[in-house]
Amino acid sequence: MHPILKLVITYFFGIFGVHKFIEGDKKKGVLYLCTLGLLGFGWIYDVVIAVINVIKYYSGQSSATISNGNAVLGDDGNMYTKLRAVTKDCVNVEGLNRQFALEHIDEHTRVHLQEYNSNGYDVFLVVTDEGIDLGEISNERSLLLKRDFADKMDEVVIKDITGGKGDHYLGCNVVIKMK
Repeated sequence: MHPILKLVITYFFGIFGVHKFIEGDKKKGVLYLCTLGLLGFGWIYDVVIAVINVIKYYSGQSSATISNGNAVLGDDGNMYTKLRAVTKDCVNVEGLNRQFALEHIDEHTRVHLQEYNSNGYDVFLVVTDEGIDLGEISNERSLLLKRDFADKMDEVVIKDITGGKGDHYLGCNVVIKMK
């Protein structure tokens, strides 16, 4: 999401947690909704972070964090992130659920990034060399990758597959290695 749009949404609707729901953080969204933005303190903090991100965006600085304060790059200079939308059906392969695909891959499966428009947001899909998409990289991280790291990305590797026990769905963490 563009930093100005993020700021506008956070400023006008953040007290109700709308920005948290858009980020996909439903628990925090409900918490903000029930407490009016953590009694206003969480909302004010998020507005300040959004303003800082707008300033960084227009000054051409690379943001080292995203709006929730999570580091984008690890100490080794690589991006570590979990995939989103891992319970949805694949975009590239009709009738195949991503959960089924995740059951049949491991850390040695070769993957790459593919641009995709998800609900009006340009995001990256992580796709196997066979063309099976495993999930999405968040809106904010995709924006940062395109804007700040496009010429620095080297390869994408699967770090690990998570969950899958009992009623839990499978998840996937990836590393985007930088040059």
